Amino acid sequence: MGYTFRNICIRNFKYITDEKPLEFEFSNSNIVILDGQNGYGKTTLFDAIEILLTGRIKHFNPNLQNRKTETIGMLANNGSKDIVIAAVLSSDTEGELRIERRLLCKDEFKSILLLNDQQTEQEELYDKLGFSLNMFDIGMYISQSESLEFLQNKYKDRKAYVSSLLDNSEMQDKIKTLKSIQESLEERINQETEEKEGKIKSAKDKVASLEKQMESVSIHAELPGEDVRLFSEEEYPFDVIEINEDVTYDSVILPLRQVSKFVENYEEYIKYIDNAYVKELTGTSKQIYMALFYCEEITLLNENENLLQRLNKYIGLLKDFSESKWSVDEKLFEEINIDRKTIDRLRELLLNQQRERSQLADADKVLAQMIKARRAFIDQYNYAVEAGKFNQNKCPLCGTDFEDINQAITETEGFIKNIHTDGVKAIEDYEIEISGIFRQNVIPILQKHLEDNKLILQMRDSLLGCRALSTEKLQKLLAKLGISGFSSNRKEEFNMDEFSREYEKLMETIRSKEIPNKIILKDEEIELYKSIHNKYYHNKKPVHTLEELHSKEQYIAKLFNDKFSLQLSVEKEKLKKLEEDYGKYGTKRDAMLEAFKTLVSKYEASSKDYQTQLTNAIKIPLLVYSGRIIQNYPLGLGIRAVVKTNQLVFEATSKNGNDVYNILSTGQLNGLSIAFLLSIKNVYGQADGLDILLIDDPLQTIDDISAISLADLLTQQGIGQIVLSTHEDAKAALLRYKFKKAGLSVLEKNMQKLYMETVSVEG
Repeated sequence: MGYTFRNICIRNFKYITDEKPLEFEFSNSNIVILDGQNGYGKTTLFDAIEILLTGRIKHFNPNLQNRKTETIGMLANNGSKDIVIAAVLSSDTEGELRIERRLLCKDEFKSILLLNDQQTEQEELYDKLGFSLNMFDIGMYISQSESLEFLQNKYKDRKAYVSSLLDNSEMQDKIKTLKSIQESLEERINQETEEKEGKIKSAKDKVASLEKQMESVSIHAELPGEDVRLFSEEEYPFDVIEINEDVTYDSVILPLRQVSKFVENYEEYIKYIDNAYVKELTGTSKQIYMALFYCEEITLLNENENLLQRLNKYIGLLKDFSESKWSVDEKLFEEINIDRKTIDRLRELLLNQQRERSQLADADKVLAQMIKARRAFIDQYNYAVEAGKFNQNKCPLCGTDFEDINQAITETEGFIKNIHTDGVKAIEDYEIEISGIFRQNVIPILQKHLEDNKLILQMRDSLLGCRALSTEKLQKLLAKLGISGFSSNRKEEFNMDEFSREYEKLMETIRSKEIPNKIILKDEEIELYKSIHNKYYHNKKPVHTLEELHSKEQYIAKLFNDKFSLQLSVEKEKLKKLEEDYGKYGTKRDAMLEAFKTLVSKYEASSKDYQTQLTNAIKIPLLVYSGRIIQNYPLGLGIRAVVKTNQLVFEATSKNGNDVYNILSTGQLNGLSIAFLLSIKNVYGQADGLDILLIDDPLQTIDDISAISLADLLTQQGIGQIVLSTHEDAKAALLRYKFKKAGLSVLEKNMQKLYMETVSVEG
């Protein structure tokens, strides 16, 4: 007999606390019957055994929540402590084995496994006890909630489950190795095929390119040509021709054709350029033309800048003097040759007047200021009368007509003098003398200087808006059209009318230069022609005829035609050899791939045949067991396992081709599940390995006759240990009776009583 449970200890799991663990003794019984009402821990014991042996609970669903998954840690009685399940298994030949499973709370209840107190891996436990996860699921344990789970699988998944019970790794490893070699071979072949096809495509492209170039060249190569050097100062590709791999016909001929096109359209190109000059000139500001026309006058103004500054100062002084704002600029007065005595006298009078003014009372200061303003006003009035802008007998303030306005002014002066104080009179006397000296000895001299320089002042005022403008670009544009001599006659008189007349004549001349084009040239053509004109002909008229350029083009075409003919012959030969090599390579490649494909197919067919044989081994036990358990099935005795290439189908005798899952009742399907479980255990179970059978409440949907048959069948299996639960007392008594009658040891546990003992608090 193999390993069976001696005892199990469960801590911190579901209703079981860490402080008061559940310790369950199996007493080496052949059958352990767990009875009692539902909800008192029968399934808890089965779940604990499943966690201990596999590290998981198959029916636990972690995806019930919408936003996150649940872990098995939720089954801990205290989430801050580990779940610990430990058991002692015993074997007649191997002795005792201690297994402990810890689910660590600090690591999200990650599982660790101890075998005889030494940490180990799950696979080592499987090897030690001689079972696998699939064997546990379909050959050792039927859970209450998953009793029909295997039967619900697809046909192919059923067969895969059964086939995986025995080790077929050697053959699978060979198939895997062969497929890996096949993939590597196909990858290498694909790479080599791409390289060879790439070379062929490149060779074809080269042949096509050469044929295309020959087609374009041959038209010109048929005519004779002459190798004449067109440009001696520079070595251009079409003049100094080098035939090599890096030089193409287009790179040589294109510049020459562009030059030919330029020569052909030269006259139209010049029209475009001239018309562009016309457009730019007609859009140039009139002020710039004025600057060019009077360039000599502007030069004269620039040369006499110091004189103009002095004249500006004279004008400013005369303005001040006209308003009786007297001042002495000693340096300036000396420059215009005013007598030294006059300068000294004026300075003395102005100082005396200032001294008297500073001593006046406030009212006298106002009177003195009024007298001075009155005198300045009268002077301005007299100037206006002299200029003919005002009636000499009309009052400039109120507009009253007088027979003699001078008499009225004199009478007013008399009235003002009667109210003079001595200080005001003294200031008035100084003012009269100062005014007289300025009018006799200073103002006339300043006026003469301005009169002598009247012409240059007129130039300055007239040319103020264009004096600082540059005319360099305008002169170049006019020169492009062959226009020159746009300037004044430099007469002694300065007359702006002269510029207006000459400007209109110039505009007519410029507009007359515009000649309509016969053909339309695009902007990019104009730019290209500008480049050619500058690069090859230095912006001068071309020196070559179209005949000379075409002759050179024909000569170049003949050279390249000969070159292309030779290259085409060589490239076609290369292409032919590449295609022949590719054909031979393809034959070998296809044969090699087919051989490998056949080899892999044979191995896979052998593997499938082996799996079919493994599955066929359960057919007879399943037919016998299902026939004994499902006593009330009216369509025949027993269920057949029909094994196909990739399928496992369960059929009834009279329902060929149809799986019984959709035909049998739930109780009958449960009977079939137990029959299948016993078949797997009988055929693939290892007698020296884990020799147990776990059935959680299998009789709940089975009728009494089937229950009696199942009880008889279980006593005949020779299984080391069966752990079976039921909530029906009658069926528990049936099982107890059958097993004891068969001479097997029976342990019956009331789980309700055990539950109450575990959760009760000691007093």
